[in-house]
Amino acid sequence: MGETDLPVLRTLHQEREKIFQALEPASLQGRCEPLQLPNATTKKILDIFQSDQYRDRVVIFHFGGHADGYRLFLESWTGESRPAHASGFAAFLKEQRGLRLVFLNGCSTQQQVEGLLQANVPAVIATTHEIREDAAREFAVRFYQGMAGGVSIQKAYSEAVAALKTEWPEDKLDRCFKGPSWKQLWPWQLYCKEGADEALQWTLSDNPTDVLPPIPPGDLPNKPYRHLHWFTRKDAEVFFGRGQEIRTLYDHVTSPNTPPIILLYGQTGVGKSSLLEAGLIPRLESRHTVLYKRRHQEDGLLGTLRKALGKPEATLPIAQAWLALEQRRNPVVVILDQVEEVFTRPNSAQPGELPNFVRELVAAFGNSAQRPKGKLILGFRKEWLAEIEQHFRERAFKPDFVFLKPLDRNGIIEAITGPTRVARLQQHYGLRITEGLPEIIAANLLDDPDSPLAPTLQILLTKMWEEAHKRSRSQPRFDRELYQNLKDQGILLEDFLKQQLDKLQEWQPEVVKSGLALDVLAFHTTSLGTAEQHSKARLEQVYRHRLEVLPALVQQCQDLYLLADSPQEVVDKEPATRLAHDTLAAPVRKQFDESARPGQRAFPILTNRVKDWQNGNEGDPLDDRDLAVVEDGKEGMRAWTEDEERLIAASRKKRTKDQLRRKNLWRLGAVAMLLIVFAAGVALWQRNNAIAKSYTANYNLAKALEEKAQRALESAKSNQDYQKAWFYSLAALSQDLHPDSLLPISMSRLLQPELRHVAFANPWVSPHFGNDFVTTLAFSPDGKLLASGSGDATIRLWEVASGKEVSRLEGHESAVGNVAFSPDGKLLASGSGDRTIRLWEVASG
Repeated sequence: MGETDLPVLRTLHQEREKIFQALEPASLQGRCEPLQLPNATTKKILDIFQSDQYRDRVVIFHFGGHADGYRLFLESWTGESRPAHASGFAAFLKEQRGLRLVFLNGCSTQQQVEGLLQANVPAVIATTHEIREDAAREFAVRFYQGMAGGVSIQKAYSEAVAALKTEWPEDKLDRCFKGPSWKQLWPWQLYCKEGADEALQWTLSDNPTDVLPPIPPGDLPNKPYRHLHWFTRKDAEVFFGRGQEIRTLYDHVTSPNTPPIILLYGQTGVGKSSLLEAGLIPRLESRHTVLYKRRHQEDGLLGTLRKALGKPEATLPIAQAWLALEQRRNPVVVILDQVEEVFTRPNSAQPGELPNFVRELVAAFGNSAQRPKGKLILGFRKEWLAEIEQHFRERAFKPDFVFLKPLDRNGIIEAITGPTRVARLQQHYGLRITEGLPEIIAANLLDDPDSPLAPTLQILLTKMWEEAHKRSRSQPRFDRELYQNLKDQGILLEDFLKQQLDKLQEWQPEVVKSGLALDVLAFHTTSLGTAEQHSKARLEQVYRHRLEVLPALVQQCQDLYLLADSPQEVVDKEPATRLAHDTLAAPVRKQFDESARPGQRAFPILTNRVKDWQNGNEGDPLDDRDLAVVEDGKEGMRAWTEDEERLIAASRKKRTKDQLRRKNLWRLGAVAMLLIVFAAGVALWQRNNAIAKSYTANYNLAKALEEKAQRALESAKSNQDYQKAWFYSLAALSQDLHPDSLLPISMSRLLQPELRHVAFANPWVSPHFGNDFVTTLAFSPDGKLLASGSGDATIRLWEVASGKEVSRLEGHESAVGNVAFSPDGKLLASGSGDRTIRLWEVASG
């Protein structure tokens, strides 16, 4: 405000106060920071623009006081009026990168507009003629009320014009202005550079970074979302959702009133690295030299810092190296990220790494008169805050603290919609988002507000982008159907879980193949399918048999966003871990239940069978197969409980007894087998002996029959004698003889041609059997009878000599296939298709 020795503007202080009141809501929301300069001098104004705290941050310059077409009348250091010449001031404003509007609320300032627009000031409000101070006040207040309400410069201006015309009667307006009638030319005019109408659409938006130095445009990444990769400097233009945090951290870095060392901390996956690389650094670079490094394990914290400053040698003090760098450049800001690795990945060669590092820092920044102008930011996970802070406290040094909270609702919505709200990004990616969808996604994610929302959101958005881009490369669209389909199918996090388990297996195959990794993840879920948290002590107790790998496994799971440090302390005040997000619980449980890894195969056997062993009871032990599965899965699951130990001990005892019994049974079986073999040998010998005796008996009978045939042949005097010899020979042949036995000698003579016709000169023929075949024949041992079996299920006995049917044997139900006489000829055996054998008395039938 130009309160000078010129004619007093009695209400100028009221204009200042009312403008502040109008902007207060936006200020409380962090969308702007009103700064008033009563009795302003040219020096005060220029100093504000050039200060480290406000350089490139001033977005609106409002002047109230005496002015004309060439000058703004300000106060000199002596209290007298001293003009600020418009041309020089315009040239100065040309260098202010954050400036969006100049509002010259003095008399007849229109002539200054052209110079300001040529100096690349985006928008100017100036007066066409003299105005009364109460009118100037009311118009300005109405304008800033509109801006605080979130409307654009154009709309706030239009609303202020309409408000003044509505509230003030025409006669009052007539008295407010000197010059042309306000009806012909409104005293306040809004100007912008030709072709730059978009400047009039600028707002005091919900994004606090709008008041920070803009990000220089560069090459845009292929995708607007980053999955699990943190946002880097080249991704700065597509990094959204952290506007307030960027603004807060920027203020801490640039303010001369904050400590020189800033501790930036937050839970795993909250997005610290992205905030630093893509959010803060691009906005600091115009006025600062920014050096970003992540802790290098071999160099340690101090070595990493020295290398960042370009002085790796250990002999040069940190402060000296830092100050030497600042002599040649702007203030140097060093960002050292991943400081927690001093605990999670310690350097065994530097046991005092952290205390030595803090000692050097306090030596460099402890003296406010000799410390560097820049600042040091240390980024780390929040569970290590107490340890790091303690080292500073021991050296009586109080650092600055910035806690990075998880994304809130507005941050989630901004991260989703960011690529659609910037014209350059909209033109490049062509993304469209259905109205209301970002709010739905935010509500779903915030069902688990304690989780690291940033990585979960980026997984979701990357998957949605890939699916939408498949549907339309030029105009991908996020709609409710796409989101719901991906959500219902579970592919958003099932794919992610599989990918991260594959990475765990690359790190250490055994923890995945055994089932241990999946068991640890499942241990961090509840029976309701939500995320569970456990203290470090609890994990060490449950997995006490795998302590050699447990800490590293938990750390890897945190690095892969499968587990996260809990934002809440557990009862015993120990650090705790939790599943990264509630939505990850379902795919973890599903894979755990379906896994065939040893740990997961053993788990259901134990949990089901141990029920009978609880409360001191004793149930049935495991069989050998289940016991083998449980023992094989020991390394891939939690430690066994006391009841499970009793069950397994009893099962092992039973197995030992069973093994001993089986061993004894085997021995007995071996003996029995030997006995069986011996008995079989004896039986075989006896059988062979019996067969040999049978062959001998049959041979003797056949020989006797042969001898009868021979005698009959030698004494043959008639045809009947020859037939008798023939039948004796056939009876001999029907005996069961050894294959090596020779035919009866008589057969060779009977088969001679001259005797065949004699032997068969008067053969007999049995009656016809009808349609039934004769299936078998057998002679009695004495050759007097012939037995025949036929298809009519009967056996008939015939006299060989006469062909007379002696008897008919009936009883079979199917065709008779075989008949045979006993050696003494008293019995006849028959076999039939009815699956029976019958034994007949030849004499009685």
